[in-house]
Amino acid sequence: MFIIEQKIIKIVYGIIILFMKERLFDVVVPVGPNDVNMVKMQTAFIKLNVIGYRNIYLVCYDPNVTCDGCITIDENSFPYTMKDVIAIQGKTERNGWYFQQILKLFAGFAIPNILDTYLVIDADTFFLKADHLHRRRKVSLWIWYRISQAIF
Repeated sequence: MFIIEQKIIKIVYGIIILFMKERLFDVVVPVGPNDVNMVKMQTAFIKLNVIGYRNIYLVCYDPNVTCDGCITIDENSFPYTMKDVIAIQGKTERNGWYFQQILKLFAGFAIPNILDTYLVIDADTFFLKADHLHRRRKVSLWIWYRISQAIF
């Protein structure tokens, strides 16, 4: 039993040291016509409170929308457009919402040079306090996985 406890302590210590180093991730924000007035304030909160990001990508309906320190991506560069959603679904009031979900799903494939790890945030979501999102979530998952391997 003592040997197993020592293994667990070594594993947990090793994981904590590993995750003290920041792992970068990118942030993706879909910006529709109703979000333009909010996005500058929202990205300011991202810059202030989301710790460990590399780039903020704004996926915009209008490529002329800009924000300091952000990279604007034209939503027309994605493999699907609003016309595709309308062709499949018909014209409904929910087409914009469905199209936004497609943009979120395809961000990792359509945005050049995006990291494998990225966080998608709606334009109306504000982070009000600082958080290490990536590190916090991964540590708990890794610790449980490694401890269960050592014990069982």
